[in-house]
Amino acid sequence: MTTQAYPRSPKSLLGGIAHLGRFIDKICLRNAGQIQDYNYITVGFDKYLIDFLGIDAKAFEQRVLAGGTDEELLTWVKVNGRKHLG
Repeated sequence: MTTQAYPRSPKSLLGGIAHLGRFIDKICLRNAGQIQDYNYITVGFDKYLIDFLGIDAKAFEQRVLAGGTDEELLTWVKVNGRKHLG
């Protein structure tokens, strides 16, 4: 029996940003073939998050798949995204 992997809650905050941790999890799980193959980059709340952050979705996906801690990925978002993130 296989165990279903789930991304963390969209309410979970990463650096004060809701949904960012979930988005990271979805990228990793999709790459591992553990969630359905859907285009999370151009639809739904994921798209709203990308637009809000002002990041390049494909570049972020590549950065996530390269590995790193949540804090390192948050730093990447802050460096490469809109400056309203402080």
